Amino acid sequence: MAKMKKFFKYLIWFILLYLLVNGLTYVATKDNYKDLNDFVIVTDSPKIEVTESKAAYTHGYIKGQVTNDTGKHIQKTYLQIDFYDKDGIWLGKEVKELESFNSNETIKFDINYTYTDVTKIRLSITDEIVDAPKSETQKTVEKWWPVAGIITLIYLLP
Repeated sequence: MAKMKKFFKYLIWFILLYLLVNGLTYVATKDNYKDLNDFVIVTDSPKIEVTESKAAYTHGYIKGQVTNDTGKHIQKTYLQIDFYDKDGIWLGKEVKELESFNSNETIKFDINYTYTDVTKIRLSITDEIVDAPKSETQKTVEKWWPVAGIITLIYLLP
């Protein structure tokens, strides 16, 4: 009987400790989202509306809706969101395909991104996805990546 009381006492302490650790971990790791209101909507038609835009240092999200106010059916188009830092340097883009977009139809979007220190967002509608030009650093890395891999293998293998 004494062993059972001792067991239940330790079980209760274990559960309380587990809850305490989980609670403190949640508080320590929750995101510090801030409103991101610096966005530019380039396209007038179809109409783009942003309902919520939040950013932490390393990631964020943007929610909104696109309304086809052109008066005609759009077979296929894309919502493109470009992300910029405080110096105006392009960080990357996210694209959402809008397929079979009827007249006066509204499509909601929710896009998560993982770019660091985003301070400005540019939204536009485009008919095709255009890749951004590669920087000289990216070209150099892509060119010499296989050579670096071979040299690493030569040094690692006996």
